[in-house]
Amino acid sequence: MDLQLPKSFTDHLIKQRGDMAKKWFDELPSIVQKCQESWNFTLESNPYDLYTNFIAPIRLEDGQKAVLKVGFPGDEGVLPEMESLKYFDGQYSVQLLESDATLVAFIIEKLTPGTALRDVHLEDDAKATSAALPLLKNVLVPVPEKHNLPSLADWSKVIEQTKNMHIKGNVTPAILDKAQEIFDELNGSKEKDMLLHGDLHHDNILSDEDRGWIAIDPKGVIGDPAYNGSRFIINNWSKRTSTELLPSRVTAVAEALGYDERRIAGWAYVDLVISNCWSMESGDESKINTEFVEALASYVS
Repeated sequence: MDLQLPKSFTDHLIKQRGDMAKKWFDELPSIVQKCQESWNFTLESNPYDLYTNFIAPIRLEDGQKAVLKVGFPGDEGVLPEMESLKYFDGQYSVQLLESDATLVAFIIEKLTPGTALRDVHLEDDAKATSAALPLLKNVLVPVPEKHNLPSLADWSKVIEQTKNMHIKGNVTPAILDKAQEIFDELNGSKEKDMLLHGDLHHDNILSDEDRGWIAIDPKGVIGDPAYNGSRFIINNWSKRTSTELLPSRVTAVAEALGYDERRIAGWAYVDLVISNCWSMESGDESKINTEFVEALASYVS
């Protein structure tokens, strides 16, 4: 089976993961074939633009269009994504149709036209925020009795780990200390835990002609529901600065989720720092927006 993997994808993953990536590329056709035998689908065309995992459009036996995703063995996010999609059960999120944890593979519904909310954001951030609010409020469910999902406390450990690293970039010890301080306060004062999406930003919200705006690619994390808007608040691709967009976003998210602005902005501060710590952990240089960090900190000072 020739999967016609883009050279940019194979080169990138081999550079990042070396022999482990080469081994996976050798095994991938067999994995896809096992998925076909179990779930009776045909590959529609070449894979989508890829980064770490194999993702391709497929057609099921009944004619339904869908998407196959096969996770790279070293990608810790695929199994939590699969598990959380099962628990979200299509509630403002893409529907999980089939899954196999052993193969690290699953099928989800195909969203049509699948336009990302980023396109709206580039033209009108207020309109994009309004469209996202129902998802920020509703893509969360009670914590399952049995699960294998991380918590925000698990995620926050990277802050302390980063303090012991040689920091590349502009994240300062003071920023890390502040993030830890805010995390300890907010995590200690939360009313309850919920299973959250954990990565709800403009590129993970796609349009569907029948269902409206739908969330994809959850990280699946257990924590304070007030955290669910954090990733949306800190992401920005427009010509306007993140600091300029911050007040209206924080106000809108706080009103929609039913929390005070201090709590919403505090979690956004923590999330921004955690995201940068993950980048540094992968060997990248931190380029945190210090003006934006200060603007977020002003809410919790």
